[in-house]
Amino acid sequence: MLLFSELLKRVYVFVQVTGFDSVDDESKPEHVIFDKYAPLPENWTSVENPPYAYYLYYMYANMTVLNHLRR
Repeated sequence: MLLFSELLKRVYVFVQVTGFDSVDDESKPEHVIFDKYAPLPENWTSVENPPYAYYLYYMYANMTVLNHLRR
């Protein structure tokens, strides 16, 4: 188990990231509806990867949480 101070050091190192790069294959159309009924990431059971919009939403949501923690 990590000590709290060690955990804070690791979080501090992580939040020093200044940018993310997200790349998708725009030639591959995705007509998937991403709405409130979409499963949470831990409940994704399809053998196919989630649609790109799904990844972007959770990337945005997690970055928003990190930015609030940094204040």
